[in-house]
Amino acid sequence: MQFPSMLRGTAVRAAASIAILAALSLAGCSRTSLNNMWHDPSYGGKPMKNLLVIGIRKNDTGRRIWEDAFVGSLKDKGVAATPSYRLFPNALPDTDQVVDKVRQNGYDGVLIVSRMDPSTATSYVPGYTTVQPVTRYNPWRGYYTTHYREVYTPGYTETNKVSRNEIMLWSTGDDARMVWTGTTATLNPDDGARVRKEVTGAVVPQMEDLHLLGGK
Repeated sequence: MQFPSMLRGTAVRAAASIAILAALSLAGCSRTSLNNMWHDPSYGGKPMKNLLVIGIRKNDTGRRIWEDAFVGSLKDKGVAATPSYRLFPNALPDTDQVVDKVRQNGYDGVLIVSRMDPSTATSYVPGYTTVQPVTRYNPWRGYYTTHYREVYTPGYTETNKVSRNEIMLWSTGDDARMVWTGTTATLNPDDGARVRKEVTGAVVPQMEDLHLLGGK
């Protein structure tokens, strides 16, 4: 069985996210958009039912949290999934180690989530004019008068933080290859649990819709 060197060196990066703010505005309450999606239209394998999930993070805590998030989302779809930290608790595995575990445990797919460099998204909030009442007391006539005037509020530029992740799904076996990839962008990621929920909630259904995943 041949298996690509997917964990050696820098992970393959999809093209930079485009129109992040526009995509996020269309996502309603969600702050996460799914961008740069690609899948292999020639892939004819059966839907994957047993995945190994690998989270590439700088620290072990982040790795475990992200792996568990995807494992939980996959299991909700009826797909068996194993976080890599259960097999490799001390460090991320290299490609040869992954290949060995794939053979031993019969995984038909490997899902990899890696953090990309964060970025910023800048948008311009246009100015606007409002009409406001102004009331003054006239001491000569002994009563108040009210008139209205236009008040202009100038526009301003707003800069937001954006966290990004790249997700890849690989098939195993003799024709091992990447069959799906996409990047996510999350605006102002101040709540880690919400970010993970939104990312997994965007990615896993897409894979399911393409019939790349199949519950037992």
